[in-house]
Amino acid sequence: DQDSAQDTLSVQSLQSSLPADNGSLTLEATTYAEDITISANNTTITGAGIGATTIDGNVTIDGDDNTIQDLTIVGNVTNNGSGNSLADANVTSASPGGTVFVDGSNSRLTDVSAEDIEINASNTQVQNTTANNVSVGTSGNATISNSNVDTLTNDGNATVSNSRTGTVSGSGTTTIENPSPGEGEVFSSDSQQTFESIQNAVDNASTGTTLTVGPGTFNESVTVNVGNLTIEGPNAGIAGDSD
Repeated sequence: DQDSAQDTLSVQSLQSSLPADNGSLTLEATTYAEDITISANNTTITGAGIGATTIDGNVTIDGDDNTIQDLTIVGNVTNNGSGNSLADANVTSASPGGTVFVDGSNSRLTDVSAEDIEINASNTQVQNTTANNVSVGTSGNATISNSNVDTLTNDGNATVSNSRTGTVSGSGTTTIENPSPGEGEVFSSDSQQTFESIQNAVDNASTGTTLTVGPGTFNESVTVNVGNLTIEGPNAGIAGDSD
């Protein structure tokens, strides 16, 4: 009964078993080798965990206010609806695959690992997420927090906080707060780029720049020839021991 509050699907047939509006579906630990399209609204689809439940195919979400969580998707995820959420999910490569397309507003990505994320909608929330590439289109507006992004291309509006961003480019407005570079990396507030040595970051800095140094050992001598430069480590702002 797809109108019940909770259904469990153990057979390898997913599209025909998707819940109707306001329904829920729990998937067992298996692989569903098919593309699916979610047209209903306010549904929840829950797997048995990343690596346990796998959808080997593309997932398209046309409905609104749906949640997909706790699974692996070998393909692309295309979100056309509003208010949809993807959580605790690994979106990985097929041929091609591994891309999350966000074309619906008020979407949320939480604890997601993906190769690429393309955002072309307003009010997109990205939290605790890892991606090789994140692109924000001219119509996109994204808030990214506590995430790890190798390359951010922003032609819209993006606010990034408490996150690692390797390379930042694009014609949009990018605000980076409390950067969190990875081990052996240095983030520059001037260029909004990440460098692999302190000296290289200093050489590319202008007056008034703050360099945030990630954890690790930097085997180098540093010459500072820039005025009003701040170099701070990962524990900046945290009170030290009084002993």
